[in-house]
Amino acid sequence: LKYEPFGLKTYWHYHPEVEFIFFEAGTVDGVIGNGFHEFRPGDVVLLGANLPHVLQENLSFKTLYPNDLPLGLIVQFVEDFLGEAFFKKAEFTAIGHLLQRAKRGLRFRIESLPDIHADLYNIPNLSDLIRVLTLLKILNELALCTDYEYLTPAGYHF
Repeated sequence: LKYEPFGLKTYWHYHPEVEFIFFEAGTVDGVIGNGFHEFRPGDVVLLGANLPHVLQENLSFKTLYPNDLPLGLIVQFVEDFLGEAFFKKAEFTAIGHLLQRAKRGLRFRIESLPDIHADLYNIPNLSDLIRVLTLLKILNELALCTDYEYLTPAGYHF
């Protein structure tokens, strides 16, 4: 878990962890799979395991606000961090399906997720157990939300 200015000097990469990103302040450019995107405050992004990506400086934002750094929350986790069959249990299948959809990358808007707004700001200050429970709550809200967009086209494979 990182809640800090984004590291915008990273390279194109992928990793086995699912990545959850909440863009709180500033504008960031990103390449997700084969798509180019601009991420703004209030964007919530879920990237599936091994989905190639990179976040980069947005030149317009940097020009207008040279002293401001884009800031947000990044949480990485492996899909089976609670056990191999956890997201296959009836109570958690919606999250399992969300993680499958995230293989193409998903973008949500915070306005569509009023029940998790405070959680996104509080999660860095929580104890480990409450942090995991809060992450499950956030993932459940994302799973139930129908207002989202894919960041890569159908059939995208890396």
